[in-house]
Amino acid sequence: MSYFLGAVIAEELGAKLAKATRRTTSAASKSVSLLILPLVKKYVFVFLLLVIAPLVISTLNYLLGDRRGNWQTADRTSAGLLPDDSSIGR
Repeated sequence: MSYFLGAVIAEELGAKLAKATRRTTSAASKSVSLLILPLVKKYVFVFLLLVIAPLVISTLNYLLGDRRGNWQTADRTSAGLLPDDSSIGR
């Protein structure tokens, strides 16, 4: 009999403890979280717009454009840093 009474008390105590430790959400905290969510979505959208969109545009420009030259056929004389071939004595 005392075992049954101890089990009932333990069960009631466990239920009260679970109820006391349960997180409560007030209306104020819900309204704050509802205000933050659109702000986060806005920043994610701006990030995607400023970072990902130029990458996509550049990729499409590269794939759809003509790729006539490469680093081997590039004209490096425009910088004017090196002397001409004719001025070098061989």
